[in-house]
Amino acid sequence: MTPSRKLKRIVAAIVTILVIMAAAVYSVIDGRTAVLNFFSVGQGDSALIRKGSHEVLIDAGPDRTVLAKLGRAMPFFDRTIELAVLTHPHADHFMGFLAVFERYRVQRIFVDGVENDTPEYHAFTDALRASGAVVQIIHRGDRIDAGAGIHFDVLWSGADDYSDDLNDDSIVLRLETPGGSALLMGDATAKVEQKLLAAGAPLRADIIKVGHHGSRFSSGSEFLRAVRAEEAIVSVGKNHYGHPSYAALTRLKAAGSRVRRTDLDGDIKVRFNAAP
Repeated sequence: MTPSRKLKRIVAAIVTILVIMAAAVYSVIDGRTAVLNFFSVGQGDSALIRKGSHEVLIDAGPDRTVLAKLGRAMPFFDRTIELAVLTHPHADHFMGFLAVFERYRVQRIFVDGVENDTPEYHAFTDALRASGAVVQIIHRGDRIDAGAGIHFDVLWSGADDYSDDLNDDSIVLRLETPGGSALLMGDATAKVEQKLLAAGAPLRADIIKVGHHGSRFSSGSEFLRAVRAEEAIVSVGKNHYGHPSYAALTRLKAAGSRVRRTDLDGDIKVRFNAAP
């Protein structure tokens, strides 16, 4: 073996050891904290939940913007996303997955089982099949163990309550971690909110990712009183729909929630620290 080849092997071995050590240290340091990243991806939705070395990606936005966000939120050596969720088949929630599948290994992805007959959605399903991710339709009442102490209760899914409005087919999730909780509404409107209230769903949460980008048709007063969220996250970008609406923002503030918006605040990070 030539000296140059021997040196290259030594360097490669050292780099490998350093990466393994960095991964171990990162997991120990960050293992007690669940971090919720609400990405600023324009007019769309994408959020990453991280705890230790486990990641859950909820929607992926309308384009490749999500890749830069993941690159900053995840360590460079981590190229695996343990779980992804597509809340419903609108392009501003799924198109970013095409880029995610190119760069990351997604182990599992949960969907609502509702399809959208558009070229964009067919491109998504083609990329999903090629990715090798395990696809599962989730139902109202399911409880998801995402690992590392992260659990989700499925409060709503188009798999059980099909609507002629894809927004109201959204998967609604209540996240539980050892340090806090969050209600993730997808694009669900007040129609779903009223059904959740009538069903006595467990709505109380520390954080709410409000439905449908702050539309006036979501975030009803009675619903927000039941959630009692300390913070309300609005995932929104430049748009011609009037999102977020003045009416919804007024109701959120009246409910006592601190409102944060991705169009004004950029990426929003929330930390849930578990008790030692």
